[in-house]
Amino acid sequence: MPFFSEDDIDEIIPQLEEILKGNGFFTKGPKVKEFEKSFSEYLGSKYGVAVNSCTSALEIVLKAIGISDGDEVIVPTQTFVSTASCVVNNGGTPIFCEINHNHLVDFDDLKAKISDSTKAVIIVHFSGLIHPDIWEIKKYLEERNIYLIEDAAHAHGAKIDNIFAGNIGDFGCFSFYSTKIITTGGEGGFISTNDEKFFNLCSSLGAIGIDKKSNDEIYINAGSNNRLTEFQAIIGIAQLNKLESFVKHRILIADVYKNKLSQLADGGFIKFQEFPQNIRHPYWRFIVLIEN
Repeated sequence: MPFFSEDDIDEIIPQLEEILKGNGFFTKGPKVKEFEKSFSEYLGSKYGVAVNSCTSALEIVLKAIGISDGDEVIVPTQTFVSTASCVVNNGGTPIFCEINHNHLVDFDDLKAKISDSTKAVIIVHFSGLIHPDIWEIKKYLEERNIYLIEDAAHAHGAKIDNIFAGNIGDFGCFSFYSTKIITTGGEGGFISTNDEKFFNLCSSLGAIGIDKKSNDEIYINAGSNNRLTEFQAIIGIAQLNKLESFVKHRILIADVYKNKLSQLADGGFIKFQEFPQNIRHPYWRFIVLIEN
């Protein structure tokens, strides 16, 4: 269940009441823009687009880079269905890559699966863990002009070399579903990028194709309605303010698990995810591998 302190509730409720009284916007208002700016600044990315789900975020990104019939997008075998369905919904073909012991893509199999038709790779930070070889993977894909998309649905607050998940690849896609590290009230998603051209395109595609630069209501792309509401943004801002404390608490809980299960690990019955010191794992899930 999502966590809201009494202070959070006291902050959220009056803002919702003001909207219900007619003193604010239900949608297309200032709170969504504030949330986009705040989460982008947190990640260290130049731009951000708030949408209604991570599924929408992935679909918008793939549409923005032009995925269509004949294009292949590599995805891991261990992930949620949206990581692959977003490719199908854009007319592309998902190519499944095997995973390693950490439930992350196997780099050798990734290399083997790349073809002349590969246009993008979606890396999933499964359970919140960033791939220790992410920089090498990024370089490998850049040399081949292949887009790197981070499915960071599990990875709010995850870091490698002090760089946040969502600010590593060409795009980051986040989920704010109820079970995630932070939520925007049940549903919600986010696209992060450092490319202004793609930011403008993704912003338009997620808002029915409107020209975000124009003061008039002009539609310039064939988009969909994937907007986040003001209610959701208000909740998201409150959650974002607590994100660092949430992550620190999850790490504390993970340390308790490791301590309590240490005898089983020492006896070779179970194994934990292993990763280097330069990674901060926010533990959306605590993975235990049964060895025998």
